[in-house]
Amino acid sequence: MNNYIVEWSLEPLESPKILKKCAKCGKIQNFINSNCFRINANGNLQDIWLIYHCEKCNTTYNLSVIERTKISDIDPIILEKYKNNDSILARKISLDKSILKSNNIIADWNQIPVHVNKSIISSSANKDILIIKNNFNLNIRIDKLLSNNSSLSRKKIIDLFQSKEIICNINSKKNTSFNEIVIYFKKKIY
Repeated sequence: MNNYIVEWSLEPLESPKILKKCAKCGKIQNFINSNCFRINANGNLQDIWLIYHCEKCNTTYNLSVIERTKISDIDPIILEKYKNNDSILARKISLDKSILKSNNIIADWNQIPVHVNKSIISSSANKDILIIKNNFNLNIRIDKLLSNNSSLSRKKIIDLFQSKEIICNINSKKNTSFNEIVIYFKKKIY
């Protein structure tokens, strides 16, 4: 039986909702990325915000992306993407934890649907190895991810972890944020 080193790269399909007190609702609500930017120039200085909407009442919130920056210091190609409300750029910004942190924003990382890009890196000598790359540091339950991408139930995956048929250095049953993990399999599951 052939053994392989396989790489899964996790790609979020949506922006995380952010949790913020809504001025109109008067309580903490989910705000959704509109994929639109607000741009304001003051002389030769530029401000750019990503606009969010309250899920309940549609009140807007402007997430600061660029503040008081010389227009000449902004890459013209990226500036054009801001002006054209580039949805890929909007999602990338909504996933940027440093931008969220600088705006004192809490994001809901647990409800984001994820696409798994799979590729075989090479063959392996004695066991299957899975490398999971999580470039956006999404909170992921490993048992759920493995179950969703194999023919096995979550209970069976958990049993395989407990019997050491699957070996990983993080808790498979908790939402965990990571950049990259390596999982070793004594049995082929994917």
